[in-house]
Amino acid sequence: IRTPDLIGLGYRLVGGRLLPDGGRPTAQFMYENEKGVRLTVYVQRNDQVTETAFRFIDHTGVSAFYWVDEYFAYVLAGAIGREGLLDAAKVVHQSLVK
Repeated sequence: IRTPDLIGLGYRLVGGRLLPDGGRPTAQFMYENEKGVRLTVYVQRNDQVTETAFRFIDHTGVSAFYWVDEYFAYVLAGAIGREGLLDAAKVVHQSLVK
């Protein structure tokens, strides 16, 4: 897995972790902009190839886009608006599926 580069959107990488999730390793990347707004990217292996469309959810001010591309599932979450999050999701997607 490559670390997504969000510098062009004003977010710098502040950390990453390998987490267990249901017995599967999951990569977590954390980003922050100059205003202290954070974005988090989760990437997990997915054994079932399913629909790849971006899906959006919002709950109490935290939004997320999630999608599946071939054998990985992705989530990008943060307390930013839908359009800004979609821009970041596109960059993450392009970074990780090259």
